[in-house]
Amino acid sequence: MYISNWDTFCKRAEEIYIAHPNKTRYTHKYRHVDSQLVLKVTDDVTTIKFRTNQANDMKKLLEFNALMFKHTTSATPTPAYISTAEKAAAAAASSSSSSLSL
Repeated sequence: MYISNWDTFCKRAEEIYIAHPNKTRYTHKYRHVDSQLVLKVTDDVTTIKFRTNQANDMKKLLEFNALMFKHTTSATPTPAYISTAEKAAAAAASSSSSSLSL
């Protein structure tokens, strides 16, 4: 199943990995012909995919790779994904608190 929202894809991918860390696989495929990048996460029961042709989504891919690397190297994986909305809220709170201290 293709998921069109990046944050939803990351949350679901993390849930799949945490539920079955020994069975989960993560792959990505780039098709140069149509400039499509497809990310796929599966545990052989559930499969989710995210497709994009936007170059600015590469930063998101790098963050997702770091998240998956963190999960695969930790002894007990725990949810760690922070959505872009949560990041924006934290940045706004941080900037408002720093301007108050001046």
